[in-house]
Amino acid sequence: MVLLGIDVGSTGCKAISFDINGALLKTAYRAYPMYYPQQGYRELDGEQVFAAVLECIDECCADGIGTEVRALAISAQGEAMVPIDRNGTVLANTMVTFDTRNTVETEWIRTHLDGGYITKSTGLPLHTMFSLPKLLWIKNHQPDIYNAAWKFLCFADFVAYRLGAEPVMDHALASRTMLFNIPQGRWDQAILTGADIDGDKLPALAPCGTPVGTVRDEYRRRFGFAPGVIIAAGGHDQICCALGAGVVSGGDAMNSMGTTDTILCVGDSFNAGTLQTEYNIPCGSSAIPGLYACHSFVLSTGSVIQWFRNTFCGPGTSYAALDAEAAQLNAPTGMYLLPHFSGSGTPSLDSLSRGILAGLSIETGKAGIYRAVLEGICYELLVNIRNMEKAGTPIKRLKCIGGGAKSDFYLQLKADITGKSVVKLRVEEAGCLGAALLAGIGAGSIKDVTAVLNTFTAEEKTFLPEEDAHQKYTGYFEKYQSLYGMSKTLFDYGDSRGFPG
Repeated sequence: MVLLGIDVGSTGCKAISFDINGALLKTAYRAYPMYYPQQGYRELDGEQVFAAVLECIDECCADGIGTEVRALAISAQGEAMVPIDRNGTVLANTMVTFDTRNTVETEWIRTHLDGGYITKSTGLPLHTMFSLPKLLWIKNHQPDIYNAAWKFLCFADFVAYRLGAEPVMDHALASRTMLFNIPQGRWDQAILTGADIDGDKLPALAPCGTPVGTVRDEYRRRFGFAPGVIIAAGGHDQICCALGAGVVSGGDAMNSMGTTDTILCVGDSFNAGTLQTEYNIPCGSSAIPGLYACHSFVLSTGSVIQWFRNTFCGPGTSYAALDAEAAQLNAPTGMYLLPHFSGSGTPSLDSLSRGILAGLSIETGKAGIYRAVLEGICYELLVNIRNMEKAGTPIKRLKCIGGGAKSDFYLQLKADITGKSVVKLRVEEAGCLGAALLAGIGAGSIKDVTAVLNTFTAEEKTFLPEEDAHQKYTGYFEKYQSLYGMSKTLFDYGDSRGFPG
């Protein structure tokens, strides 16, 4: 038996076929372009995305693997909603997460709707990234698209629908729309009415892993599938990554180390109180019914590391070489990097914040700056860890995945700065693996996902904080916490700064 996990990202998609024991059989990746038609606009062409997904499925189901596929599910970026007509035709490009054209609509929500009610119902702070202000922008600026749209689907539901499923959104992705009443498990009629959004344009809802259809004959024959291959409701990409990393209970946090650094914790309480609002910590449905996921993120991490490497060392320089040089310093740099190179993530959600590097001297070399970049990212991550703990989410261990997790030096530095145990996982492509697990649940092949996780994932190495280094870094971190506030006095945003969230 083969389970197929598909991940739809902002710059490309991936499909991986796994056997029932979690062994990776084949993998495929296709890139697609992001479009920037105006400042603040970030769009994807849904038709290009779907074509890329089909090519990925073709490749990873070749050589007879397709005949063994029993079920598939899709992990996808959140918030972006694809407008389609009744034939499934894409009507317009899709605004992705960090498209910021909808600041006016976001401010309208702040002034016209009950923000406290929205957070208690949806678990979300107010921000341009979520689906509601995106839908309002379409309604205000593209009324022909809004009126012609039969459904607005997130990319996971869109791909599933085109493959043969009913138009159904899983609870994890619905938790990113600002329209999903999480305690009641339904679209929130009060918010829909207040925002004048037609609820009929939204899909049905289902928990992650619910069977929502079977692959239509056109694609079944193309992929070599047997009749009846199940399409299961997938999930938000970070939720699927957490599942693939084995984060299904309190104390452990998934730390996805890619372009951004995301911290995600799973527990049995829906936390949407005052501190969640203050720290901008979203809380939504997890991959497992009855459990909830809280997460925060540092927006620019891997992208800042890449910027340093490309700008100061050249694109051909290996990160391993940079790690080796930085490790020779063997002490905190005493420098402070504010990693707001594309605005900030949580807690401030300030899209206009700027990066800072402070503490340079004539003796500062490339190795010191590189180490300071990593330190600054870890400081910013610790801000979020402490906020999550203050808001009632205990974190004992960080289970790390993604490109950054390949660096033992970086992981040890993260342990020393945060004071947490940092775990390096032996898991390939946690997002696709999480989607494949949901496919197995939908097919009835996996009855208890927590019971099979040890088969699918393994802990390779644990990095413990070194006491002396942690004490030194704690002193530097206390000073770091004032850096963002100081930065706002350095740059003149005029009247364009707007609102932080």
